[in-house]
Amino acid sequence: MLVSAQERAQAEAVEAQRGWVAMNALIDVVNRGGRPHPINPSIMTRPGESQFGALVADLSVFHGIDVEYSTGGYAFGGGLMFVAAGMLAGAANDARKRRRAENQARPQWRPLGTAPVVITDQRLLVMIDNQWQSSELRALVSMQPEPGDWAVTMHFEGAPPLRLRGPWVPWMTVAISASMFGRPFPPGFAPPVPHHQIQGAQPAQARPALPPGHQGRS
Repeated sequence: MLVSAQERAQAEAVEAQRGWVAMNALIDVVNRGGRPHPINPSIMTRPGESQFGALVADLSVFHGIDVEYSTGGYAFGGGLMFVAAGMLAGAANDARKRRRAENQARPQWRPLGTAPVVITDQRLLVMIDNQWQSSELRALVSMQPEPGDWAVTMHFEGAPPLRLRGPWVPWMTVAISASMFGRPFPPGFAPPVPHHQIQGAQPAQARPALPPGHQGRS
């Protein structure tokens, strides 16, 4: 069955609202001294490791790349003025190629696509090119939540910054913050306004929301 763009956007908005309700429910739990509720693992966990959720997010990584480009190789004929003009045009073309390559190579956010994500009390796992890649939460240096954009930027020691965006990322931010800092949001950041609503979505039922990946979630 074909789904229209409007129906898809509405479904995404509803899911984002559910994620926001779950985030607020988890914030209340953490403020009362609690922690995220473990779920049945969807991966092979380590001894003593608890999985908190499984979700999908858009991934981006901030880094530079090597860009190859070629210059020169021009042949000019005719008189001296024609040769000089050709050399100037070739130099200008080489300069454009160099600037374009420098812009492409400089560090910037580079999308990795949409990928499965698993969060435990020890690790953040993302599937890239059909392979699970694991980041130890003990190597987490800082987090920069962007709840208004459903995103968070995570800085791990020895690795380029990683940005995740999706309807359950605000909930994931609280789960990680609770595990690492014992508070609902990273140090230096305040939790968002509890009653934030998603434009175009029906208000989600005010009830304790289950974490993503829980068997009781529909």
